[in-house]
Amino acid sequence: MLLFSIMAAKPEGVHKMDEVTGYKYSWCEDTVYPPFYAKTKEKFEEFLQKFKLRTGDITICTFPKCGTTWMQNILLLLAMKDLELVTEPMRQSKWPEMHLIYSEAVDDFIEQQNAQKYRRVWKSHAPSHIYALDKLDTVEWEGAKGVKHKTIIVSRNPFDAAVSMFHHSSDIPSFEFTGDFNVFADLFLEGNVESGCYWAFHRNWWEKYQKNPETVLWVTFEDLKKDLRGQIRRLAKFLEFEETDELIDLVYSGSTFEAMKAQSEKVNAEKEKKGEEIKKNHIRKGKVGGWHGYFSEEQIEKFNKKTAEAPCPWLDFTSVPEKTE
Repeated sequence: MLLFSIMAAKPEGVHKMDEVTGYKYSWCEDTVYPPFYAKTKEKFEEFLQKFKLRTGDITICTFPKCGTTWMQNILLLLAMKDLELVTEPMRQSKWPEMHLIYSEAVDDFIEQQNAQKYRRVWKSHAPSHIYALDKLDTVEWEGAKGVKHKTIIVSRNPFDAAVSMFHHSSDIPSFEFTGDFNVFADLFLEGNVESGCYWAFHRNWWEKYQKNPETVLWVTFEDLKKDLRGQIRRLAKFLEFEETDELIDLVYSGSTFEAMKAQSEKVNAEKEKKGEEIKKNHIRKGKVGGWHGYFSEEQIEKFNKKTAEAPCPWLDFTSVPEKTE
């Protein structure tokens, strides 16, 4: 059974959750989207009508701030096999709903993507009931003949996800969010944040994963922290990449938090010299349990109650997750 956000329906377009503390968003298809989506919705719908997947395509589906960029980096390195080629995973792994902003015509965007010489890695924050990429036709691509389009889900415990999303919303001007963490925690609990209800999002994707084990793989942020090398090998096997020690070592070396943060800072420094806009603090701390110090006992109780109401193995927290480095 699909679970949905408890947020009341409203006219499509751009709104604010609160006139005082802000949190600007687009309301489309009964879902909370980032503010920009109102500008790209028509382009995205045209994209879905015209675009075809290639064999070997991969889509990462996540609730925001649950390890998306980390997974983009890992999969791009598996596909490209070269540390020097993967410099900006957020730009190189396309999120069509956002990246269509930068293309005057949908056809131009599609042409650019079809020219890619490596297996393509896509990104989506869409809830499962409106996720559309897996419904598109697939054409045979010589670079990955017979390899089905596959989906990777990355989940993260709700405490760390909420804290990371709070900083994300505060750091990006377009959200116009000025509230403190207490305000944001209430929005998160109510499902009034980007991608809607955290618990419904994951419960629905879990059901899709259970029904499609050959084409959908579930990975947790916590497992990536515990055994990055082992999870890289697991991904390589599922996605039908080669599993040589040489490739696994290469991907591992470029996917540690330290390596990714250093690369991000290098790229941002180069952009600032050119006067280009940068996304600050996107790779922030990369820890499990970093939420300690943000939550009151009452908030912890509310989050745990939400988790208990939507139980499934990816959220098997019988106690508050411990802090680890």
